[in-house]
Amino acid sequence: MEHEDHALRLLRDRGLPVPKPFGSVELTPEREYLLVTEFLEGAKEISEVEVDDTIIDEGLAIVRGLWDSGLAQRDIKPANLLVQAGHVRLIDTLLTEVHATPWRQAMDLANMMLVLALGSDPARVYQRARPLFTDSDIGEAFAARQGRAMPAQLRQLLLVRSVDLQAEFLRLLPTPAQPFRIQRWSMRRVGLWALVASLAALVGSNIVQNVTNNEAGQTPLYIGNLTCTDPEPQWLEAQSVPSATLVPCLRSLPTGWTLSNVTVNDGRSVLTLDHDRAGPKAVVVRLTAACDTAGAQERPAAEPTVRRFERQERAGGESTATWYDRFLGGCVTTRLTASARQWPQLANEASLVLGFTTRQELRQVLETRSGGRLHLDP
Repeated sequence: MEHEDHALRLLRDRGLPVPKPFGSVELTPEREYLLVTEFLEGAKEISEVEVDDTIIDEGLAIVRGLWDSGLAQRDIKPANLLVQAGHVRLIDTLLTEVHATPWRQAMDLANMMLVLALGSDPARVYQRARPLFTDSDIGEAFAARQGRAMPAQLRQLLLVRSVDLQAEFLRLLPTPAQPFRIQRWSMRRVGLWALVASLAALVGSNIVQNVTNNEAGQTPLYIGNLTCTDPEPQWLEAQSVPSATLVPCLRSLPTGWTLSNVTVNDGRSVLTLDHDRAGPKAVVVRLTAACDTAGAQERPAAEPTVRRFERQERAGGESTATWYDRFLGGCVTTRLTASARQWPQLANEASLVLGFTTRQELRQVLETRSGGRLHLDP
């Protein structure tokens, strides 16, 4: 949004016919913004109007103005060229490049001439372009044009034409345009590509290893908290195990506890809590559709719809406790690991951290906030 706002003001200052920008509106802090511009009353896409000499001249003048300012719009296509009261207006400046390369500027010229030729004919556009551009400029523009650098809409419109417009422009030139290669190979480039390939292989092997060994490929949420009053991450947890009638959340974190990671996958959500003395992964909480409570002792549960089971283990000076909270359609497994000396205090604190939100509550909040447009999986 900031880039497009800057580009609009820059193009306006250079005298190019763009909508007047009025500023931005913050919809969601640090997440969603709206760029407000002048409304082009009665404007139509250039492909929907008759392309006369005035429109051709103004379209070509836009490219000339970009060139003279050292700019490239990089997205010249019918959808970004509106005609209002017989005059061309340029919109959608998100990709505008400052200090553009000659190749980028040549692409703008070729794409503009093709757009104008779609509504008229190549000979007419070529003749109107010659006062602003030399035959060399035009030849280089069509020699430089590469398929993927052309906007998709323009590429599709050219494909359905019975006449090859680019070939028509090339035939009009006094001397044939000589295609040139954008990529030029050297020993330095070969060496760099070999290095990139080696790094890609190394990264790929690490990814495969992580996906295979690290919780079946965790998907982190990158959040710092998971309070029971914050529904957004809980919606994702609810989607991971659609059968679960309850979703785990955090009531509060006592001093010394931090939420280090939350991951959500198909069939599982994992919460990891660190402690300043017990260390990383002191508590790991997993939401799944079911869990194995064999060998665990049933204990009183804080929630009336939950059955709690507990299993304790000791190895050396370290104690581990696993609690299983079973409810309709799901199970939350909480595993605490701490030294025997820290155990009583941490066990008490860990029991106060975890809370639950019902799936029904999350569904109602989602439907209310979205005006009935969004729903959790049934």
